[in-house]
Amino acid sequence: MTEVCGETTRVVVNAPVSGAALLYGVGKGGEVRQGDNGTTAVVLDDGVVRAGTMFGTVFLTDQRMQVDSPRTQRLAEHEARHADQWAAFSLVGGPAAFPALYALDEAFFPGAFNHFERQAGLDDGGYDTPSDCPSIAGRLTLVSLGLVAGSTLVARRRLRGPASASAPAPAPAPAPADVRTSPARRPDDW
Repeated sequence: MTEVCGETTRVVVNAPVSGAALLYGVGKGGEVRQGDNGTTAVVLDDGVVRAGTMFGTVFLTDQRMQVDSPRTQRLAEHEARHADQWAAFSLVGGPAAFPALYALDEAFFPGAFNHFERQAGLDDGGYDTPSDCPSIAGRLTLVSLGLVAGSTLVARRRLRGPASASAPAPAPAPAPADVRTSPARRPDDW
């Protein structure tokens, strides 16, 4: 019973994103296959990253696999775990939370080093399990330098004020003409 409730909750929470992905897949002529675990696969000819991408409970893929093969079953379980991740982060931060966090993690820990992929099961997802995690010192150094440089520029701009002291002051705007005494509006007998 708990598994059914959890799957139903996942489907409901992921419905907006899943619906958009399903519309995209069907619109591109994809072949729709319903999974046993509350997920849907749409097989496309193109427009897919890696072997596929999960959007809510819809898996967009270019892989044509046998439905009942052990490999397909393992991949379906891997993608169902991504659907769980998507639902959990959507509840906390909205439907854009999971893809934003996934992309951030992917920037520092690509492919098999991605924490979301590791949690979903690397072997089930078709990833080669790496022996060690890459050093991210270089990436973190670049990001840190960028943050320091950006904050320094912002601080300098605030100290100088909106306009620099060396720039000439703008000329004052001319006073508006008084329509009562303007020559164009003045009657001849004024």
